[in-house]
Order: sequence, then C-alpha cells, then structure tokens
Amino acid sequence: GMEQAPQASHDVLDARVNAILQEAQATPSEQLQRYLDRRIFGDSQSSDAVARLQEAEPASGPCPVQWGQGIAFRCLDCEADNNCIVCPDCFFEADHLELNHTVLLARTSGGCCDCGDPASWDPGYFCPRHRATSPEEDSEATVNRLPEHIRAAAGETIRAACRWVADIVNSDG
Repeated sequence: GMEQAPQASHDVLDARVNAILQEAQATPSEQLQRYLDRRIFGDSQSSDAVARLQEAEPASGPCPVQWGQGIAFRCLDCEADNNCIVCPDCFFEADHLELNHTVLLARTSGGCCDCGDPASWDPGYFCPRHRATSPEEDSEATVNRLPEHIRAAAGETIRAACRWVADIVNSDG
C-alpha cells in the first residue's frame, strides 16, 4: 500500500540517475550512437525490427566492438596495414594460431575491431561471427524489410546529420 509508492518513486529516480551517469561516462561515439538510436527508433524500442534482421543474418558485417585502452591482436598475414587489429574474441575464434600466422599482441589507446571489414582484414580469416556484407544484404531490398516509420526516421536523421556537417564545414569559425 502506502510504502510501495515511495519505493516506486525511488526506483524511478534511481533508474534516471543511473541513466544520466551512464551517459556521462559514455564516449562521444557511444553518445552519438545512442542519440541516433533515439532519433531513429524513438522510445518505442522499434529496434526489435533490427534485432530480427540481425537474427536472420547473425554473421553479417563487421564486428561492432570498440574499446578505449586495452589489448588487441595484429596478424601480419591477415592485416591490410599495420593499423589493423582485431578484438580478442574475434582473434581466438579464427584460425590464426593453428595456421602458424605471425601475430602480435598490441596495446591500444582506443580503436575498433577490423574483423568483418574486407578493406582491413583478409576475409578468409574473419571469425565465424563476422563476414563481409554480400551485395544482396547491402541492397534496397534489405532496407525495405525495416518498418516504414524506421526507414523514414533514418532518412530524416541522415539528412539532418549531413546538414549539420555541411554547416560546420562551411562555418567561418
């Protein structure tokens, strides 16, 4: 009865404070991703449509892992250049060690995993969870599988982002 209302208010406040703290600790890239997600999907969690697409094609596209300071792996046999690295999970899920590739452990000050990016890493050595996006997957038909309201919001967001970048580039400041 009476005691549940204050607890419910307390729980809501805790959730809001935690969300604010989490946002404050997020990297600029994470903050931008959250902003774009809210802009495209709104509060309705329509991201279920994207989750369904990911379930249908779970191993498509590059690895989404990003990090601050940490470790990653280079493979001199697979990398396109000496800036290409993969996260530990992707590295150990591929066959680099079994094939006696020349590998290096790299300390990083930030970066993202190159597994699944054919411009950065030999596609023959992507881990099983990531592979290059096929032309069929990178098509209008795939986009059309998303609900109309998400496609519309994404288009509006991309146009707004392009205007914002153009304004910055064209500013005198």
